[in-house]
Amino acid sequence: MQNQWVEMREWIAKHPRINDLSEIPEHLRKTVEGFYYRLTKPDSKYYYYHDQKDDPDFKKVLLIDSDQNEAQQKLDFLKYLKQAPINAQLISLNIANYAQYLEKIFDRNPWIKQALLKENYDLDFSKKSQWLLTPAAFNNLYKASISEKIFALICQKYHLDFHEMRDLSQNEFERFD
Repeated sequence: MQNQWVEMREWIAKHPRINDLSEIPEHLRKTVEGFYYRLTKPDSKYYYYHDQKDDPDFKKVLLIDSDQNEAQQKLDFLKYLKQAPINAQLISLNIANYAQYLEKIFDRNPWIKQALLKENYDLDFSKKSQWLLTPAAFNNLYKASISEKIFALICQKYHLDFHEMRDLSQNEFERFD
C-alpha cells in the first residue's frame, strides 16, 4: 500500500491536469481517476462551492462550472432552493494562479525548476485541459506532494539528512504531518 500511495502522489504531482483518463497508468486508474473533474470544455480553472467549516476534508464539494457567470447563476439557484447558504461564495480553483507561487520559488532558484522538469513534472500551467484535479486532490495531494518534492531537492542540494516515505518501513506513511 505504501508504494502505491507514494506512486499515486508522485503521479498527481506530475499531472495537475490531463486531457483523457487513458493518460493514467492502468495500475493507478481506479484510485486516481476519482481525483479529476471532467470539464465541459478545456480550461485551466473552474468554480465550485464548498463549505470549509462544515467540510474541512473537501468531501462535499459542488463543482459548478468553468465559466464564472454560469457558475454564479447556478449557485444563486442553489441559494434560492435553500441548498446552499445565502452567504455562499464561489471559489475558484485556478492552476494558472497557483503557478505564480511556484514561479516565485523558481525565479530565485531556477535549478529547482530544471530538476522538476528533468523528472517530467508538468509545470506549464498556461495549458488548458479537459480534466483538472478536484479541490481535495489539489489541496491535499498536489500541493503537499510538490512541496515535499521541492523540499527534498533542497535537502539533496545542501546535503541535509532527509528521508522520503520510501525510506520508511512498509507500514509507516509519515513520521509527522
